[in-house]
Amino acid sequence: MPWLALPFGDVRKIHLERVFAVDMNPTIVAIGSSYGQTNKVLVDREIYSLILHGAEAYPFTEERFEYLEERAQEMAKRWPKKLKHDEHELVLSDYRNFYACNACMEMGGSWCFLCEKKKCNFFLHPKCALDKE
Repeated sequence: MPWLALPFGDVRKIHLERVFAVDMNPTIVAIGSSYGQTNKVLVDREIYSLILHGAEAYPFTEERFEYLEERAQEMAKRWPKKLKHDEHELVLSDYRNFYACNACMEMGGSWCFLCEKKKCNFFLHPKCALDKE
């Protein structure tokens, strides 16, 4: 990723935890211009929506985020709205939360195929769902 990170166990962590009022490890903190607010500090959940796209999200500007969202919307238009995976009837969702893909076990947090059954909690990344097809 194109941003700085502290190595695990770095002694500067204690000072930074106090400054940013965080006590979780790992924690993501972004400092700088974000959505027109100079020197705004974003922590964890606020940042996750920006970095779901990985290094492509950098620089963290409103224009960049809008571009990535538009691109994701265009890609989703080409995907099937429903598909079957083993015993699961999956539906395409613009899921605005984090999930673990049941195929590759990696995290996702945007578009996914999820089981229509309530409380099933079966998720697939679009890539994993469409590769199966």
